[in-house]
Amino acid sequence: MYIELFFRKFVNEEIERKIRNYELIRLMGWVSFKTPFGWGDPEEAIIDSGAPTSVIPFSMWQRLAITRITTYEVSGISPEPECKIPVVIGKVGCILLDEKGNKTRELEIHAYFALIDKLPLILGFQDVLSDFNICFNYKENKAWLEEK
Repeated sequence: MYIELFFRKFVNEEIERKIRNYELIRLMGWVSFKTPFGWGDPEEAIIDSGAPTSVIPFSMWQRLAITRITTYEVSGISPEPECKIPVVIGKVGCILLDEKGNKTRELEIHAYFALIDKLPLILGFQDVLSDFNICFNYKENKAWLEEK
């Protein structure tokens, strides 16, 4: 089973002022999360092989059927205390899907449920990318996940 992914290009205005024609590129996909009432609408997510765990913004996970495990503070590239993000570590059901109607089996993934909204939805390695082969060729505009 293949799930098609896609690339999203964007410009950071601050970098653009310093370096002309500098595009930032993200690998993206679609995910639908389990709610108490069934499956939620598909959400666009960053596919990030550098993220150890998926991250879900506060307003998004408030409507999901989650299992809470513990609390934690996540730090990213900067270890400074003011850069830490408070999260609830837990589990949630999801499926990955694409615009052609392909979808994975139901997955139960660990995630960091952020207590803030100022971050994107990220699908990371734990329980997501660890279960799939990820393939992409930016020059040919092709990307997909393949079940192992």
